[in-house]
Amino acid sequence: AEELNVSQPALFKRFGTKQKLFIEAMKPPKDIAWMQLAEKGPDDRPFKEQLEELLRELFAFFKVIGPLIQVVKMSNIKPSDFLRNGEEPIPVKALRILVEWLDRCQAQGLIRFVDSSIVAVSILGACHLDVFVGIETELGDRLAQS
Repeated sequence: AEELNVSQPALFKRFGTKQKLFIEAMKPPKDIAWMQLAEKGPDDRPFKEQLEELLRELFAFFKVIGPLIQVVKMSNIKPSDFLRNGEEPIPVKALRILVEWLDRCQAQGLIRFVDSSIVAVSILGACHLDVFVGIETELGDRLAQS
């Protein structure tokens, strides 16, 4: 309320309840940098360069969103309460976008045939390990240093 230069009652009136205010505050942004990057690519650069760029953005996203997810889990609010009307859940969208990016990389001959779903789940799993379990993955460490 202070940052917005409004009173607390005005803020609560806008959202109705503290729970609705909490839900809005904890929702991920609509435009997620790594997803936008993946949806645009791949481009003509070497695959390794593009993958590293994508992973840097992905790991940065998880560093920000990870603590929010942990707070939300402890709040006992249903995950469905965080969805905007008709919105694809973020985990489902993340997997879909990553699979589609890998499929386009294969179609352009940047990488050999791989099961894109398995690779995408592995990448997202590494992000979860980095943030939620507190295990710094080798990949996360290298990306943080670059």
